[in-house]
Amino acid sequence: MLIGEVAKRAGLSKDTIRHYEALGLLHSIPKRAGTREYRVYDKTTLERLSMIAFAKRLQIPLRTMVDPINRALSNESTATERTAFAEKCIEDVEARIAELQIIREELIAFAKHPVKPHADARMKALGLWIE
Repeated sequence: MLIGEVAKRAGLSKDTIRHYEALGLLHSIPKRAGTREYRVYDKTTLERLSMIAFAKRLQIPLRTMVDPINRALSNESTATERTAFAEKCIEDVEARIAELQIIREELIAFAKHPVKPHADARMKALGLWIE
């Protein structure tokens, strides 16, 4: 498939396809036609794009998905490795949840006392005040 067909079938822009290829998530083969060079994408491209969409939905950084996608599609990864990857992602999500809970508490405190002196005191207490 050429990039236009891949983009159309996936509902993505050509630039997005190129970006994923630059990250190593997609692979293509160059093909010459006269003076132009085209990129031909193989049969795994749509499956890879499905995995990328799933990773994005789970907010997994795409740069971390290169090896897992390659290993999954070549049947090199074991169930133990896939479980370990998922558990690492769970740890990352739990860390983000903890950070968001702190942010939530700060916003609640500010909503209760939305005055500058209180906000200034809070920033000083957090070591964020710059003088």
